[in-house]
Amino acid sequence: MNEICYAGHQPPSEAPEDAWLLVWRDGCVTALPPGSPPPEAADGLWLLLSQPILVLREPTVIRDDAAGCLRGAFEAACFHYASQLPERASFLSLYGMLISCYLSAYREKPAALSPVVYGILEAIHAHLRDSTWSLEEHLQSLPFSYGYLRRLFRREIGVTPHACLTEARLRLAADALAQREGSVTDIAHACGFRDPLYFSRVFKARYGVAPSFYAQRIKDA
Repeated sequence: MNEICYAGHQPPSEAPEDAWLLVWRDGCVTALPPGSPPPEAADGLWLLLSQPILVLREPTVIRDDAAGCLRGAFEAACFHYASQLPERASFLSLYGMLISCYLSAYREKPAALSPVVYGILEAIHAHLRDSTWSLEEHLQSLPFSYGYLRRLFRREIGVTPHACLTEARLRLAADALAQREGSVTDIAHACGFRDPLYFSRVFKARYGVAPSFYAQRIKDA
């Protein structure tokens, strides 16, 4: 869900059947559901978001806030989509969640993500590859109750902090496995998983295939 399958400065040449087309232009985002005809103008920032969690059900125009947070998220998504960084897949996953959350929030009220949720996301970004880092300890170190932080994060992002971290690390690992960057154990550790057996279990649950067979499935697809 919330997967960015295209991001760029030109309209996409094709789109998955379940993807929303999002276009940032002139301070507004036009959100078009699957099957909608694209805008005629070719300028702006273009995204395809597959299976987004949105409260929207019809074509909608949403104005960006004064700080240009939506534009910043779109620009970051375009940068990471075109990059060759090892963390590319994980960042796209996170920005997909952010943009989906922004659009749902702005549809109801012109408010950005809360500072505490931003802080948790920044911590997740900074420690994606660190298998010694504890998200639970980080949350417990904040001046809010653990339960409140989980509820707040889920309300604004759509998933819990732990689910967000796991998904980002799995996307990072999937990219590394597709590129055959090492053994399953090496990739698990490099992508922030302390226990390779746990990594194999959650990876198979997420992608439907064991990590050791993932690269071959991608090749055969």
